[in-house]
Amino acid sequence: MITNDEPNQVFENEVLLTVDSFGERFLIENRENSLFRCIRPNYVEFVFTRQVFDYRMFMTNLYTFNELISTEKYPRVQEYFATKILQLSFYIDANLMMIENPDSLTTIILKNLLDLSRNDLLVNKVKKMTIRGTDIGNIYVPQWTRLFRRFKSLEYLDISQNLLQNNHDGCIDVWGIEKRLPDYLQVLHLDWNFFTHISKDMLIQLPQSLKILSLNNNEIEIIEICSIGELLPNLIELDLKHNHLSFISPEIFSDCKGDFVLHLEANKLDPANLEDVRRMANKNGFKVVY
Repeated sequence: MITNDEPNQVFENEVLLTVDSFGERFLIENRENSLFRCIRPNYVEFVFTRQVFDYRMFMTNLYTFNELISTEKYPRVQEYFATKILQLSFYIDANLMMIENPDSLTTIILKNLLDLSRNDLLVNKVKKMTIRGTDIGNIYVPQWTRLFRRFKSLEYLDISQNLLQNNHDGCIDVWGIEKRLPDYLQVLHLDWNFFTHISKDMLIQLPQSLKILSLNNNEIEIIEICSIGELLPNLIELDLKHNHLSFISPEIFSDCKGDFVLHLEANKLDPANLEDVRRMANKNGFKVVY
């Protein structure tokens, strides 16, 4: 695991390096570093978690990581990426405490996403990605969300707590106008954002491989009538707890089967409507948590 210098979490891994010490393994020539460069790890994690009052060091580490993945300053790193790394995950938690982070932090986060998507040695090795606790939902959302399509092997994506909404920069239902996610994605977290509705088009544009879709702690009031079981045939969990739903059509779940779980806790559903959803669940054999 490669982390920033002052992470906001404690990790237990076989090998734990800061991003600077990882870079030094390829700049400084000695026996220990030579042995390190020969090891083929099963899995590499790049993890950056910001402490509440730390912007300077956090951004410095993100810039260092960007140099590792996007320049020729570290040719041995590029060789290592090409020949030794088989799978990796990328995790950023900027621990957003205000409505806006410094513009420079937003910029380097998006630059890392862009350059990682352009790195042919790494882009198809990324299995898991988390970018959370930022304000990237305030800028160029229709553009940067398209980058996820380049990560062909991505199975898990968490973009929670990023001020994301249904409409951005004049685009209505930006998540429903085109495909933005890779075809084999299995888990998608959009929690703690500002979504107000789920459109049929939004569901159509999600990959049919999706197994878990989580939209808890948003402001969802409306789900357009459609068949979720038909549009997302592999979905086994839909998390809608802590939203503003006052009505939900049971027909939306008419094609959902026995292994499906629907979370509706802490909404504003009428008891009669909730009972109708529960009857549909009993009929089809799936589970409703409320």
